[in-house]
Amino acid sequence: MTLTTSGETAVSAPLLYEASRRAIAQAAEDLWPGRGAVLGPQCPGVTSHVCQVQVDGEELYAKYSWLSSSLVSILRGARGAWAEVQEAQEPYVKSVDLVTRRELQHL
Repeated sequence: MTLTTSGETAVSAPLLYEASRRAIAQAAEDLWPGRGAVLGPQCPGVTSHVCQVQVDGEELYAKYSWLSSSLVSILRGARGAWAEVQEAQEPYVKSVDLVTRRELQHL
């Protein structure tokens, strides 16, 4: 799967892809320090960046969401330019009730 859309994008797909992978790699290192978690290929996902993560021979999957928006919406600028997305993402990921609130929005 690639992060592309038809037409112009406000946010660079490679920037979004790399930022997502950095966040997942950091989370894996925080969860399993020194265990050499290895990120695999990106998996199809509409609303989040999803990729395989291998830790101690066990294959897992990681999911990283951007502001409860679809990746295409982020790319097309629905949440602003890249700098605005990054600024808004910090409090989003630090929110204590993030999962509950996100699930409520999806219901």
